[in-house]
Amino acid sequence: MTEANEPPHKAAERELREELGLDLRIRTMLVVDWLAPHGAWDDSLMFIFDGGILSDRQIAILRPMDDELLACRFYSLAAARGLLRPYVYEPVDAGAPRRRSRGTEISARRRRA
Repeated sequence: MTEANEPPHKAAERELREELGLDLRIRTMLVVDWLAPHGAWDDSLMFIFDGGILSDRQIAILRPMDDELLACRFYSLAAARGLLRPYVYEPVDAGAPRRRSRGTEISARRRRA
């Protein structure tokens, strides 16, 4: 979740750092998906970013850094389909071709007074 006044790509960078100890610079957005209200949750925007290709060193140090995660694993897109709920899998699947075409560059600007 984003903090107040935090651009989505900066929230992704922060969450990766806090939860996996991974320091990445996120600049390419693949998908923005609107999710209708469900259960106790209001509607929300979900952002999927391209984090690039991790080095062997980065992969070796990945560890859950807090109690929000139990483990970290990599799956193929086909395997992810069977593991994720459809409302989560569908935008991930939609983002895969965009990754190959470089997605959309992000610009976060503050409104001037």
